[in-house]
Amino acid sequence: RQMCIRDSTELAETAQKLFAGQGLDIRTGARVTGAKSGDDGVTVTFDVDGESTEMTTDKVLVSIGRRPATADLNLDAIGIATDERGFITVDHGMRTGGAGVYAIGDVVSTPMLAHVAMDEGEVAAECIAGENAAMEYNAIPAVVFTHPELASVGIRESDAELLGREVKVGRFPFRGNGRARARNDVEGWVKIISDAETDEILGAHCVGPEAGHLIHEAVVAMGYNGYSEDLALAVHAHPTLSEAFKEAALAVEGRPLHI
Repeated sequence: RQMCIRDSTELAETAQKLFAGQGLDIRTGARVTGAKSGDDGVTVTFDVDGESTEMTTDKVLVSIGRRPATADLNLDAIGIATDERGFITVDHGMRTGGAGVYAIGDVVSTPMLAHVAMDEGEVAAECIAGENAAMEYNAIPAVVFTHPELASVGIRESDAELLGREVKVGRFPFRGNGRARARNDVEGWVKIISDAETDEILGAHCVGPEAGHLIHEAVVAMGYNGYSEDLALAVHAHPTLSEAFKEAALAVEGRPLHI
């Protein structure tokens, strides 16, 4: 299966600049070496580029990722295979190697997202009922619910070469969107990546107001192998934030209207 690939670098760089403007102190590449509670809060010791630093805070949030809880299930006894990280191997119908056993969600090696698990559960239920259902992962949206929000679906520009595809890219900043200006929420942009030959939408990325809602314009279009021209020709209500997606689609061919 072709998994969706996140445009994490560009989104992260833009987000870090915007968050820094909000007063957030973001330090990447840090390795925490200790934490100690005291009367003044929690003192955290961490290394950045070999230099040790201490910081005292009110609270400490520990987030080190997730892993599947499959080690104690004795899956081998019923012929269910796992990969080197412990994820259960399934096909597009969520079937495992064990007869009549299906697996979904955080125990399989697919994006650890609630909406992915929900759809996988529906596919599994349909297959159990004898329907010909299959899970599709090329148009899975991912959203970070900060302000501004970050959202992405599909591939990034740098992945096109790995997939053997030449791409065209359209961008549009929220500063050119009437609704964003009216609500004084103009930071961020929309980017659409399409196949240079066919114009099929291969990915979309957005940072800005309501990005988690807006990304679904691209998700729906990608679901039926739609083109950037489809979004460009669709009439969008004015003034709405969704017009930024229309403008980005127009920008794929170098003809945005409001910038």
